[in-house]
Amino acid sequence: MNKLIRKIELMRKAGRYDDIVDVINADDYYSHCPFGLTVKGRCIQLCTRTGIRLSEAEKCFKKAITLDPNCVEAMIELAWFYHAIKDNPAQARVWFNEAFQIVRSQMNEIRKGLRDVNEDYVNKKKLPLKRFVKKRHRERVVSVSGRA
Repeated sequence: MNKLIRKIELMRKAGRYDDIVDVINADDYYSHCPFGLTVKGRCIQLCTRTGIRLSEAEKCFKKAITLDPNCVEAMIELAWFYHAIKDNPAQARVWFNEAFQIVRSQMNEIRKGLRDVNEDYVNKKKLPLKRFVKKRHRERVVSVSGRA
């Protein structure tokens, strides 16, 4: 699978969007997974080949979201599609907000995890929190500046 992703990335850098659509269509896995559908939708918008409709990009993004209701990348692409291609800011706003809500939820989970990890670290080291924060700050400054 990694070989295919590398191949797609090389084609993307070369601007071969038509070929990327063909490669994804030919692959049993990527033609039916949220990641592949999102990439395909992006590439359809950039294709130079006639016969590919922009509505196919919209279908790809919607199918990706159906397969994975938390696929933020597909939501963002669909929002941009509605904004730039369909000139429908109301629909774009809906999808940008949906993506934002998911990312906000993920950020809250990250914050909770970091708080718990830091509290566990402080408790294991038996350091007072104030001393722990100063020590962590000093370590961060040293690692960034390279000097003590």
